[in-house]
Amino acid sequence: MKKEFSHFQPESIFAPQKLEGQKLEKKQNIEFVTDAKSGKIVKMGDPRDVRDWLEAQRKKNPDLKISIEKGNTVLPGMIDAHNHLIYGTLDVIQAGYVFDIESPKEMMNSIKKQTQNKNENLETPKILLGHNTALIPNIYRESLDEASPKRPICLVDISFHGARLNSKMIKLVKKVAEKEIKNGNKISGTLNEKTGQATEGFSLLAIQVAEAYHDIEKISEGMKNKIDEWVHRGITGIHEMAPLSWQDFIATLLTRKEWEKKEKTEFPVRQIFMFPELLKKLKNTQEELERAGLFNPNKDWGMIGMKLLADGSFGSHTAMLDKSYDDINSKGTEFHSIKELNNAIEMARNFGMEKIAMHAIGDRGIKRALETAKKWIKLAETTQIDPTRFRIEHFELSQEMLEETKSLGVWVNSEPNFLTDFIYRDRLSGRITQICPHADIIQKGIPMHFGSDGMPTSALFGIWAATHHPNSKERISFEQALAAYSLMGAEYEHNNGQGRIAEGASADIIVLKKETLNKLLQGDERADEFKKLGENSDYLKDKVSNLESGIAKIYREGKLIDKK
Repeated sequence: MKKEFSHFQPESIFAPQKLEGQKLEKKQNIEFVTDAKSGKIVKMGDPRDVRDWLEAQRKKNPDLKISIEKGNTVLPGMIDAHNHLIYGTLDVIQAGYVFDIESPKEMMNSIKKQTQNKNENLETPKILLGHNTALIPNIYRESLDEASPKRPICLVDISFHGARLNSKMIKLVKKVAEKEIKNGNKISGTLNEKTGQATEGFSLLAIQVAEAYHDIEKISEGMKNKIDEWVHRGITGIHEMAPLSWQDFIATLLTRKEWEKKEKTEFPVRQIFMFPELLKKLKNTQEELERAGLFNPNKDWGMIGMKLLADGSFGSHTAMLDKSYDDINSKGTEFHSIKELNNAIEMARNFGMEKIAMHAIGDRGIKRALETAKKWIKLAETTQIDPTRFRIEHFELSQEMLEETKSLGVWVNSEPNFLTDFIYRDRLSGRITQICPHADIIQKGIPMHFGSDGMPTSALFGIWAATHHPNSKERISFEQALAAYSLMGAEYEHNNGQGRIAEGASADIIVLKKETLNKLLQGDERADEFKKLGENSDYLKDKVSNLESGIAKIYREGKLIDKK
C-alpha cells in the first residue's frame, strides 16, 4: 500500500483542551494530517508547522500522495456507549412496526395486515414494535387472538421493556421460560397469561423465540449490516449493552471475526456487557471458543463487563419510584433482588472483572444501584481491582442522588434522546421535567458519557437534544455534549486513542457542514417539541435526517468511508 496522507485544513475543530483532559474546546488555525496506512493522526498543530512537516515527508517519499480536506468543522468519531446489536436481529426476523397508531381500530387493522403478509412465512412468530401504551392502553391477549388466531405475535411497547402477547406466543414463551428456569437462569419481569401482558425478560423472550427460526450466520449478517449503518452515521465506537442470549453473543463474536477479515479495521464494538448467567457460560466455555478462533481469554476479557438491572422503564410502569405512578397504584418493579445483586458482584470480583453497568431509571432504582456500587467498591478494593468503572445506565430521575453518586466515583451513562419521554407526563406529572439532569451532573463533576439505546441511533440527534433540553436549566454546551458522545466514552475504556482529535489518536473523523453546526448551537425548544418527537416517528425521522444530512464526510482510521 502506497503511503497516503490526508491534510485537514478545517475552519474549526473540537479537540481536547489538554492531551489527557476530559474537556473539549473549539480551536481554529489548527491543521492535522492522517495516515491511511497506520489509521492514525500523525501530525497536528500550527498550519505553518504542519505544512513544513508535510514538505519534509514529501522529500523523503516523492511518491507520497496527499489529499486536501479544506473547510467545514471537524469532529471526532462518536462513541455510542449504550446500544444493542439486537436491532440487527430485528431486521433479520422482519419485525413490523406500529408507531404513530392512535386508535384501537387502526391498531387492529395494522396487526391483521402485518401478520397476514403472504410474502412472509406465516408459521413464524411476528414481532411488532412501537406500541404507544399512553395512547392505546387496552390491547390485550383476546384482542391479539382476534387479530391473529394462528400466528404467534408479540406487540412490543416503545420503551422495549414491555409487550402484549397473543395465546400462541404465550405458549411458546412459557416453554422457553420453563427451560431457562430449569437450567438455573432467572427470567426478570412478569407474564400475565390472562391479559397477555409481559414485562422485561418475558417480552424479550418473545424476540428470542422469533430469532430461533433463523440460523446464527443470518443473525450475524444482520448485526454486521446494522453496525455498518451506524459507522456510516459517524459512530465509530459502540458499547453493546447485553446480548439477549448465548446465540446472540456467539453471533457478535462471529460478526467481529468477519468484520476484521473483510473491513481490515478494528471492530467498532469495543465493550460487551453481559448478564451474570451468560458470563458464567463464557467462563466455562472460553477454551472451546478460543479453539474456534472466536475468543482470546488473555485479551478479550478486557472488553467484557457485567450487566445488572435495578428496575425497568417508565413506558411499562416498571421503573422503580419513591412515589407511585400517577395513573396506576404502583411504584414499579424490582428486577435483580438484593441477594442476586450481591451474588453477581461477588462473581464479578472472583472473575477479576472491572466493569459493571447497572440499569436504573427511577429514583428508587437509582438508590438501589448506588447501594450496589458501595458494596462493589468494597469488594473490588479487597482484591486490588479498579473500583472506578461502576456505571449507572440511564440515571433519569436522579437529582436527589447526585452528591452520593459523585462521592462514590460512579460513572453515568445517559441517553439524551430519552428526553422524548416527555410523552409520559400522564404517569409522572411534574416529575417529567426532572429527567436527564445533564447540567447538574456535569456541575457536580460526575463522569458522564452518552449513548442512544438505539432510540434512535444518532449521535447528532443526542447532542441536539442535550443542548436543547426542554428544561432550560439542564441544557449543556455543544462542547460538553460532544465530549459525552466521544471523549468520555473512550475515557471510560481507558482508551486514549479514541474519541478525540489529537496527534497519535485513531483517525476517526466527522466533517460537519457549517450550517449543521449552527443548528446544534442555536435554538430554544419547548417541552411540547420533545413530546411531539416521542409521539410521531415520522417527525423524529425527519429531525434526525435533517441533522445527519449535515455530515459531509466520514473517515474511519484515516480512510474515507462516506461522502454525502
